[in-house]
Amino acid sequence: MFIRVSQYSKEMPNSSREDASSTGLLALRQTRAIAEAARFSELLQNLVRRAGIGDEVDVATVVSQLLHLEQSHLMRVTGPIPGRNHFKRRAGSGNPNRDQRPLRLFFADESGVPRLTASEGENGCFALGTIAITEGEKENYRVRADRLKRDFGLPEVVLHEPEMSRRLGDFYFRGDVQKQQEFDRAVDQLIDDTEFTAFAVAVRKQVFGREFLATGKDPFLPVDFYELAVHLLLERVVDFLAANTEYPLGRLTFEARGPREDVEVQLCVAETLRYGTRWVSNRAFQRYLEPGVSFRPKRGSHPLEISDMLARSVYDWVISGCTQEAERWRLFGRKWYGRDDLRMGKFGLKVFPDSDLSERIEAHRDRFRAK
Repeated sequence: MFIRVSQYSKEMPNSSREDASSTGLLALRQTRAIAEAARFSELLQNLVRRAGIGDEVDVATVVSQLLHLEQSHLMRVTGPIPGRNHFKRRAGSGNPNRDQRPLRLFFADESGVPRLTASEGENGCFALGTIAITEGEKENYRVRADRLKRDFGLPEVVLHEPEMSRRLGDFYFRGDVQKQQEFDRAVDQLIDDTEFTAFAVAVRKQVFGREFLATGKDPFLPVDFYELAVHLLLERVVDFLAANTEYPLGRLTFEARGPREDVEVQLCVAETLRYGTRWVSNRAFQRYLEPGVSFRPKRGSHPLEISDMLARSVYDWVISGCTQEAERWRLFGRKWYGRDDLRMGKFGLKVFPDSDLSERIEAHRDRFRAK
C-alpha cells in the first residue's frame, strides 16, 4: 500500500507485489526508496553538467540551493516560508512521556479508496476526515447520540455515510419522508451541539498522478495517496496543537478496517513521526503527538461517526469540482481549524492539488474568515 512505486511507472512483477504485502514490506520500501534516490542523483548530476556548472558537483549542495531558490520564489506569492523547526517547545522537558499535559483526542475516518479506480472521473479523490475533541466532550457526544438513536427507534445503529444521505437500510424509515427529515434535523443538531475542531484532506488522484507522479515535479512528496493524505493532515494537526495555549498532546485513533490495513496505517504514521515531512520536522511531530495509533471499529455512539460524515462531505464536495455543498457542509464549515492568514497549514481543510480549483477553494476560505 505504501510502496513508493506508482501506477504511472513500470508495473511490479506479481512476485514483488506479493512480497509487498508480506512481512518484507519495510525492506522492500527502503530498497525502492534507495533506488529512487540513486536515479534522482544521476539525473541531477547530468542536468548540472549540461548546465555547465561543472563535472564534480556536491548533489546535496545543489539540492539545498534548489530548495532555497524555490522558497524565494514562493515568498513572492505567499510570504515567508517557515522552516521545518518553526514549532518551538514552550514548556516542559520536551519529552511528552515526562510531562503532565492535557490530551486532545483525534478521530480519523476516510471516504473513497487510496488508489485509482476505473469508474472515477477527473475529480476522483481520497479524503481523510478528522476531528479534535476532549475526553469530556467525547462522553457528552455518546450520551446525546444514544438518546437520538433511541428516539428514532435505532438504538443499535451506527451513523454512517453514504447510507444516511441515500436513505438506505434503517435510514429509509419505511419510506416515511417526514421521519427522514426529522432524523436529518436531529443529526444536524447533534453535530452542531458537539464541540470539536474539524480537519480534512482530499487528494485528487487523477490530478496528482498527472501533475506530480508522471512528471516527477516534486520528488519530496509521497507517491502513495494515503501516505500523502496523512502527511498533509498531520501538518495541520500539529499546527493546531502548537498554537493551543493549553499545550495539549494529541492522541490519534483511526477507524479499524483490517489487520493488514491497520498495520499499514500504523507504519505510515510512525514514519511521519520518525522522519517528519517537507514542511514540519520530526521533532515537532514527536513533541505534539503520542507515538502510535489506536484503531476502533465502527460500533455504538462514538465521535468516529462525526469523522465519517465529515470525510464524506469533503469527498462529495471535491468530486463535484468544489461547486456543490454536500450534506451538512454548512455545519462542518463552522468547525474548521483556522488561525492567522489561514495559509501554510493554518487552515483545517486541504485539497491537493488545487491549482485549477484555487478560486473556488479561496472563496470557501473567505467565507470561513467572515464567519
